Amino acid sequence: STTGTWDIQNVRIQKVEQAWHLGLPHQYLVSISSPSLLTPVYHREDISEEDLAKRPLGAQEYLQQLTRRFKKNVGERKGEVESAEMEALFKVPKNVSEIQWQYEHIKQFITELNHLIVILQGEVCNETTCPKMKATDMWLYLCASHPKPQ
Repeated sequence: STTGTWDIQNVRIQKVEQAWHLGLPHQYLVSISSPSLLTPVYHREDISEEDLAKRPLGAQEYLQQLTRRFKKNVGERKGEVESAEMEALFKVPKNVSEIQWQYEHIKQFITELNHLIVILQGEVCNETTCPKMKATDMWLYLCASHPKPQ
């Protein structure tokens, strides 16, 4: 039923938000078959500066790795920031242009800002608060998994 699907998706969203607030690594996702459990999906391998040119999204992945490591280290030290860690975040790696590195930082900043916006909105959209999934008053999302979209 639509209600069951909505409930499972809502639980999954809540569990992902809980994992994010608890500071769990991003490789933890909610299992589709058991939305109450956090399941490790894979172990992310570290990317070295030399590997950046070999990977299509190397610069993006490398910056995300540095950002995760920075958040983890700062969290363990209860908010204390070391200048060497900040320098590592902003130092332009080999085989990456300065413009591309700045672009990757802008993309990462917007991603992090999205998390903050979701938290500040406060109201979670669920079946009660949002009975119809609407983008605007003109656009309504329908679920295509039913014989007649609902």
